[in-house]
Amino acid sequence: MSEFKAILFDKDGTIFDSEAVYRESWVKAANELGFHFTAEMYDPFVGVRAIESYQGAEKLFGPDFPIDEFIQRTRLYNEQVKKAGMPIKPGFEAFFSQAKKLNIPLGLVTSAVHDAAISTFQGTDFLQSFSVIVTGDMVEHPKPDPSCYQMACEQLKLKPSEVLVFEDSNAGVAAAVSAGCQTVAIPDYLPVKPELLKQAAYVFNSFNDALFLVK
Repeated sequence: MSEFKAILFDKDGTIFDSEAVYRESWVKAANELGFHFTAEMYDPFVGVRAIESYQGAEKLFGPDFPIDEFIQRTRLYNEQVKKAGMPIKPGFEAFFSQAKKLNIPLGLVTSAVHDAAISTFQGTDFLQSFSVIVTGDMVEHPKPDPSCYQMACEQLKLKPSEVLVFEDSNAGVAAAVSAGCQTVAIPDYLPVKPELLKQAAYVFNSFNDALFLVK
């Protein structure tokens, strides 16, 4: 692994244990509306932008599915959790605190649109430490396309090979690897494909395992 000059973080499933929250909101909303949906059925939507996820829901449930009501219900549930404080992934706070001491740029690269991304950070002080923020509405193509990480590296005026990236999902790891970044995979509740893990610089169970990188 080469020396890195900046660190970029994905949001959902990496900083926050939010994929579980989003999954629960889909299960709850769909069943309240009379449509069968299980936690396992949410798996294909992990790491996918909201707009593509809701398009997928329409295709899954068919033409009679009340998509507007579904979106409203899932967003209401998610906002309630955000206001109470989105759960943070194990070890992230200690890692982030140590990373700030390196005096190198830290950044956020997420598939979420800007307003939704910012609102997730309610009750935390992480945002003020980010030198760069790239959200899903800033790029034409979502992860696994590498353009989001390419944009972040351009803003940092660094080569991708000089940037360390933390990701949790197949789409995210693929995007970071394709961009040429030094990629650290910390899989969330869904496993990352073995062929992607082979291309990662490190694979950890949590940020606790990665703490040595910033000491």
